[in-house]
Parts: sequence; structure tokens; C-alpha cells
Amino acid sequence: MENINIIRRELIFTKESYADRNEILNCLISRADELHLLNNKAEYLKDVLSREEAMSTAVGFNIAIPHGRSSGVKTPFIAYMHTEKPFVWDKSSTNQVDLIFLIGVPETNENNMHLRFLSEISKKLMDDDFRDALRRASSEDEVFSMLEDINQNVQKVN
Repeated sequence: MENINIIRRELIFTKESYADRNEILNCLISRADELHLLNNKAEYLKDVLSREEAMSTAVGFNIAIPHGRSSGVKTPFIAYMHTEKPFVWDKSSTNQVDLIFLIGVPETNENNMHLRFLSEISKKLMDDDFRDALRRASSEDEVFSMLEDINQNVQKVN
């Protein structure tokens, strides 16, 4: 299997002033579309929002991991955003969020790659020091270097 860098520098955003789930999803999905990672932006957004309706992806620790396995995704990716201030992720809970990881995976996803990335991200995010370092990061490049080993760890599994 070819190496796929799912985490790309162009999909990392820090200290953003957004405070609305749908605005953030639209921003991240639009950027993925600009990078030609999507077949159908509207279809992918619909699938992500459908997943959110089924169950909130706010997972605690001020983190949300919205994701979607969708025919709208051409190439797997993870987008990251750190907002300036925590905000309520969805109306169904009071979970505050300031770290967002959007995972996009093609519907025909052999090897359940999204589950491996979800697992790697989850392991990292359980570490208080790692979460604190993400929040302290002063640039997208700094965050990218912190997240890059997730790409490496998933590649080792292949």
C-alpha cells in the first residue's frame, strides 16, 4: 500500500476566531475541497452533519472529532483547528470545544484506515501534556510537526 499523508500542513489552523460548529466544518471542508481531496463537498458535509445528528463527536477534554466515511471524499485527510476560545459544540450537550479534528475517508475505504487514524489521534489526545502542547503551539508548522508522527504510526501498520 502506498504511503498516504493524511495530515497535511495546509489543513492545520491555529488560534482561529470561530465559535460555531457549522462555520468550522464549512471552513475545513472548503479547504479540503480546494486541495482536491473531495469528489463532492456538499455530499461530504451532509455525511458529517448526519454523523453529528446521530451522536455528538465532542469527546471531552474540549475536543471534537467530527468525521465521515463518504462518497464525497476522494483522498483520506485529517484537518485540524484550534479556536481562540472554547465554545459549545452542539445544542444537544454543554460540551465545550477548542480542538477540532475533522476526518474524511472515502466510502470505499479498504483496511478501515479512518479507524486507525481515529485510534492514533485518540491515544495522543489522552495525554494531558500533548493536549496542552497543541493549545500552546504558536504556529501551524509547530502543530504539523506534533501531528506528523500519527502519519508515521499508521503507515507502520500497513
